[in-house]
Amino acid sequence: MGQGARRQAKTALVDRTTNFPVPDVSKYVPVTDLGDEFRQEVESDIRTLFLAGTLDGRTLYDSQKELANNFANGTLLTIDGAGHNLFMSSPKVSESIVGFLQGDDIEASTIELAPLVFQ
Repeated sequence: MGQGARRQAKTALVDRTTNFPVPDVSKYVPVTDLGDEFRQEVESDIRTLFLAGTLDGRTLYDSQKELANNFANGTLLTIDGAGHNLFMSSPKVSESIVGFLQGDDIEASTIELAPLVFQ
């Protein structure tokens, strides 16, 4: 883990548990770095639906917006209040996916979820 990530983990709400057991297992599992070419920006004109949860701790919302901008025929569907596992967060998500796959345009660009309630 890089020094910046180690420094941020000290004050992060969940420390570094989000990505556990990586990078701890790295020395035991041989993985080859894919290089800078792998990390280049992706651009496409393929019709693509992006689902982005505003509370996603794995694939940050701003990163998804940035990537979607590189797709000329990309549609970003924001699920406000959803995390990474957003597929079952609302029936509207499934309806939007099915509609998109059937060739429909997505009507709403944002699906609003009820606020989280902590007890």
